[in-house]
Amino acid sequence: MPHPDAWPDFARLYPEPPIEEPLSRNLEDPDDLPADDDLWEEFYALPFVLPKDPFEDREQAPV
Repeated sequence: MPHPDAWPDFARLYPEPPIEEPLSRNLEDPDDLPADDDLWEEFYALPFVLPKDPFEDREQAPV
C-alpha cells in the first residue's frame, strides 16, 4: 500500500509549462524589413562596451 502523502504514478514532479501564445498576431517579421531600416536596432542588441580602465595609466609605486 503506497504512503498517503506519496505522489500518484500519473502525476509529474515538474509539469510542463503552458505554451505561451503571442498577445497579437500583428507582429513584424524580420525577413520583411529592408537592411537599412532603423527598426533593425530593435531586433539586434548592441555589443557591450567596457569603460576605459581607470588604473591603466597610473604610475607604478616604487618598491
